Amino acid sequence: MSGIQMDPGLMRMHAEDHRVAGQEVEDTLNRVPTRVDGGIASDVVVAIMDRIATAAGDMADVHLLVGAIIDEVVTDTTVTDEATAQSFQDAVDSAEDD
Repeated sequence: MSGIQMDPGLMRMHAEDHRVAGQEVEDTLNRVPTRVDGGIASDVVVAIMDRIATAAGDMADVHLLVGAIIDEVVTDTTVTDEATAQSFQDAVDSAEDD
């Protein structure tokens, strides 16, 4: 046994936290200006903002992906636990019938 334990409800909360964080970053990125009035440095400022936005977008994608992965792990674990419990119950029922 691995000794790994998880509370499905808590894991779903963590998944939701990741989804919310990812969505908040994406929403913020939609409000980032694409032009600035920075005089002769305008192009440099826009280039810096673009690099930051790209990195932040990648971070948002990671949060959304982690949320989806957590949900998948919880679902798979729940299905496996239920199938295992049913197998044991079937064995108990079969033994009682004998």
